[in-house]
Amino acid sequence: MTNAPVGESYSGPVLFEAEAAAQMFADIIGSQAGAFRKPVGEPSRPLNISPGEFDGRLNSRVLPSSFTVVDDPTQKEYKGKPLLGSFSADLEGVKPVPVVLVEKGNLKGYLSTRIPTRDSKGSNGHARLPGSFGGYLASSSNLFVKSEEAVSPAELRTKFLDMLKQRSKPYGMLIRKMDFPSTASFDELRQQLSGASGRPAPIPLLAYRVYPDGREELVRGLRFRGLNLRALKDIVAAGSDEVQFDFLGNAAPFAVVGGGNYIFGCSTIAPSVLFEDLELERPQVELPKLPVVPPPALTA
Repeated sequence: MTNAPVGESYSGPVLFEAEAAAQMFADIIGSQAGAFRKPVGEPSRPLNISPGEFDGRLNSRVLPSSFTVVDDPTQKEYKGKPLLGSFSADLEGVKPVPVVLVEKGNLKGYLSTRIPTRDSKGSNGHARLPGSFGGYLASSSNLFVKSEEAVSPAELRTKFLDMLKQRSKPYGMLIRKMDFPSTASFDELRQQLSGASGRPAPIPLLAYRVYPDGREELVRGLRFRGLNLRALKDIVAAGSDEVQFDFLGNAAPFAVVGGGNYIFGCSTIAPSVLFEDLELERPQVELPKLPVVPPPALTA
């Protein structure tokens, strides 16, 4: 990573391998699919609270028509491996039920608590964190992302390379791992939140240039621009290589490690996905400089 060149700004096809795709879906869908009720403020003193990207999108298309997303805390394992998001009752004592969030690409439901909202009239057992104003926050548990038109990983990569050749792109971008949950410092988190328009996306940790002949080159120092719920419509294909990604979530942006007093277990199962168009850019801030003094010896 230290010897890798700094990447250049890029716009074009992007292939997410399964682990990175699961991290991406956990952040964009899992952490935002909870029904939210904005508190009533005092007259002439409005509360500047953003409800999230899912607000007001019920029955609207958010993914390609082949995709279905289900959150199911009743499932205890996947292919013989325990799921971290399983529980028998939420923080409000409600027995959880499976929730179809996206069906045939359309948003069909929200994760809800006992707090009634315009789009949810009752709890489906997803109160997972103590929230502000005396309420609880709903968040994902075991998030299953599936596509009815999945292809093999080899076919997906071939489709990716064909898109590069058809569009005469010198290279495409392959993402193997994202920084989610984020292990970045709070200073870097503040820089992202202050310098971004809209909700910033997690940082790609392992990003590769992939040339039309299949050769890969690791690059560093890139950030996504516009990777949000609207961008999910640009997914053109999904793989059959579903991967289980487990993590501990909290209420902090990007589930930043150490960013909250309460944590809860989550699992996301998702396949590799190919985007037709995404943008990556070099950050405006100066990258950290390497240490001047070498590390001390590990042995006496």
